[in-house]
Amino acid sequence: MTRRSSFESRERLFRRVADLLVSEGYSNVGYQYIIIDDCWLDTERDSDGALQADPERFPSGIKDLAEYVHSKGLLFGIYEDYGNYTCGGYPGVLGHLEQDANTFAEWGVDYVKLDGCYTELEDMATGYPEFGMYLNRTGRPMVYSCSWPAYQEGEMDTFDLRIKILNILLQSPPPPVGRICQD
Repeated sequence: MTRRSSFESRERLFRRVADLLVSEGYSNVGYQYIIIDDCWLDTERDSDGALQADPERFPSGIKDLAEYVHSKGLLFGIYEDYGNYTCGGYPGVLGHLEQDANTFAEWGVDYVKLDGCYTELEDMATGYPEFGMYLNRTGRPMVYSCSWPAYQEGEMDTFDLRIKILNILLQSPPPPVGRICQD
């Protein structure tokens, strides 16, 4: 991917947002999470198969950013996808469920949103609970939010299963498939 030279570090942006949540008093009225959505990842995993942040967008890495957010008394969240790729075309968790759950715990992630692009619908009912199991096994409390119910709409009733594994029950329409990030 080619980056524009004027591209501002997203890390700097998220640090400024954390600062503003505190300095403007938003953290005192319930705003407590800084959550990074899609497009934070590098295009490839590292040589050990681990996720890594895009070095231009997040030059200090995700762990450092999470520590900064925590130093402000806030919580840190991140986006990933159950498929081979995120909706934006970056590496997904499929084939790396346990490794990625452990990585998120090591980075100090407090909230994980797991999307559902680039995976088969029939795999979601087992895959999402499996990833949730790995998150729980890390020992780090993390809110687990997933998009699988939106993809299953009209296909199967997942309500009972969702109650067993999720921390949040939200339903919204699935995003359009395709590249959604500006490079």
